[in-house]
Amino acid sequence: MGPKRFVAPDFGRAVRTRGRHGYVAFQPAPMPRAVDLGPDTVLRLSDADRALGRLAGTGRLLVASMVNADVVGTRPGPAAQPANR
Repeated sequence: MGPKRFVAPDFGRAVRTRGRHGYVAFQPAPMPRAVDLGPDTVLRLSDADRALGRLAGTGRLLVASMVNADVVGTRPGPAAQPANR
């Protein structure tokens, strides 16, 4: 595919790189200074942010409980393994 087929000037453009092995690369357009978000989008972003926070907290609790179980010794150790190897 040639770079002329990728046409989306709002997002960037395809350019051929310099050099002997020039290839087509994506060059993104500059980031906008401000993004206008509607109230519905802001609400959805807030919900997603809250869900990620809950997920991160659950992961921390899970790791902490595993570490605590290791320290307390509730996991079977090598002595609990069957002797017939």
